[in-house]
Amino acid sequence: MIKAASLKHISKHVLQHVDFENAIFVIFAFLIGHSSFPGGFMPFALPFFAALSGSIAKNAAVAISLLIGVLSAGGPGKVLITAGSILLYSTINKFWVRKSESHENAKKLQIAAITGFVSSVAIGMLPVFAGDFLLYDFLKVILQGVMVIVLIPVMKNALIFYEDYKNNGAGALKNNERLISAIIVFVIALSAFSDLNIFGLHIRNMIYIIVILTAGYIAGP
Repeated sequence: MIKAASLKHISKHVLQHVDFENAIFVIFAFLIGHSSFPGGFMPFALPFFAALSGSIAKNAAVAISLLIGVLSAGGPGKVLITAGSILLYSTINKFWVRKSESHENAKKLQIAAITGFVSSVAIGMLPVFAGDFLLYDFLKVILQGVMVIVLIPVMKNALIFYEDYKNNGAGALKNNERLISAIIVFVIALSAFSDLNIFGLHIRNMIYIIVILTAGYIAGP
């Protein structure tokens, strides 16, 4: 029979080797991947992956978690397109985005956003041209690509805010652009709970209100 002291020692040893920050990112990635816009748009996984670094080797667990989230909400078709987009972005990232290290941050962000658009549209167009070509499907793929362009800077700013908050605490709240980006990304993740409700009250809406009021109070006028 295992003694309580032994269990305590084992649990302490396990906790010492668990990367809680990475575990949080993996869970958060699932929520991001699971989230969607009305109309079947699921543009969040690629921007989140690109904001982290765009490298599958460095963020394999996050990439897998994103794809599981997409699969759980969008099915096999969506997950194949998302996986292809992430793979293409990661490939381009090796040869183009990383060569922009000498550029200013704004320029690097523009390059990442353009790469995200190209990756999203290139893979998204494959089923459009493979099946019956419809203008609606064509425009839908382009629109999702535009969403990716917009979301990559937002998610990058949210991650910068997270790192800044870890290092500087409340000092990070002085940057309104990053704070707003962090709130937007947090709300996107919470939208994964859209189907949960208590006595007819949607948990997502209640959390939205709490987050907005809290962030507004902390940030001040």
